[in-house]
Amino acid sequence: SRELQSLKGRSAARVIRALCDLSPPFGVRELAEQSGAAGGSVSRTLDFLERESLIERDAKRRVTDVVVDSLIRRWSDDFRFAR
Repeated sequence: SRELQSLKGRSAARVIRALCDLSPPFGVRELAEQSGAAGGSVSRTLDFLERESLIERDAKRRVTDVVVDSLIRRWSDDFRFAR
């Protein structure tokens, strides 16, 4: 399985930055274009974020809501910026 276990890595960072900057709704293709990350990486990152309840998606799998403060907190935990 290529399921993400954390938000470490360049692609995840690009996706998170774009999620903080864009206003929903948007899909994987739009997010990939805006972030510069590959579509597969965007899709896996969004799946992870949805499992963590940091984003919400509709029936068409478009991002409809982003919990930005919790998203940034979760991302910083994975990178351990405080160390």
